[in-house]
Amino acid sequence: MFPCAKNSRFIAIFSYKNLSMEDIIHHLAIFVSRLWQIHVFGEGNTRTTAVFFIKYLRALGFDVTNDIFAENAWYFRNALVRANYNDLKKWCS
Repeated sequence: MFPCAKNSRFIAIFSYKNLSMEDIIHHLAIFVSRLWQIHVFGEGNTRTTAVFFIKYLRALGFDVTNDIFAENAWYFRNALVRANYNDLKKWCS
């Protein structure tokens, strides 16, 4: 449990216990795309999301660096956009 989580009614605790790696990755993908959707800054939302995601992954025990995000920044941003796009018929036709 995260240190501040037990006293906060705004933080939902998600347990990765007993999940397959596929389920963990699926949850992480949805989690980070929803986080990015908030778009709290005028500039730098994707970079901020990437930094947060790196720190979150490290807290979960993953060995991750900024390199993967730096080398694939365009792909990462477009994946976040598409994950939040609601009219899939336009993309599939």
